[in-house]
Amino acid sequence: MSNNKLNLHEILSTGLKLFIITAITCVSLCLVNSVTQPIAEQLESEKVMDSVRALINEESYTIDEVDGFSDESIEKIYKISSTNDGSLICYCIKSSEKGYGGAINLMVRVNASGSIGGVKVISASETPGIGQKALEPAFLDRFNGKSGSVALGEGGLTALTGATITSKAVTKSINHVLEVFDMLKEAETNEIN
Repeated sequence: MSNNKLNLHEILSTGLKLFIITAITCVSLCLVNSVTQPIAEQLESEKVMDSVRALINEESYTIDEVDGFSDESIEKIYKISSTNDGSLICYCIKSSEKGYGGAINLMVRVNASGSIGGVKVISASETPGIGQKALEPAFLDRFNGKSGSVALGEGGLTALTGATITSKAVTKSINHVLEVFDMLKEAETNEIN
């Protein structure tokens, strides 16, 4: 009987020690997260704005974030206007699509005419050497000047061998951005009328 009490005492003592260690670890992680999260968000925001600026060739422009648009794959929309006359230069739209290795985050410039003006990769975790090739300028630049719906395969762009899933994800993301652009232009036209 005393052996059972000793075992119960050891079990409770060990359990209490583990609980205390776990509680201290959780509090420590929460504190570290509260310090690092704002820094990580700031760095991500800077990375996004750097990709927007990299897509803008014009000398004088203003960047306005477009609010009120809700979509699971479109994260941010920026309207780029001329500071000279206020005319629309382009929209820069941040889009996310699932690739082979995870989310592919792109910033896509859509010119006022509705054609692609450039694509920048914000982040991706595709297979180095294979899937990553679909995120290089040699592939992304193929979209420049395209409008409407971009197709892969016959009559469209060629997917990269070994990077078919990534190529399809990039194309799907860009096509969705073009659809969103059409909605933005329609909403803008309705506002004017």
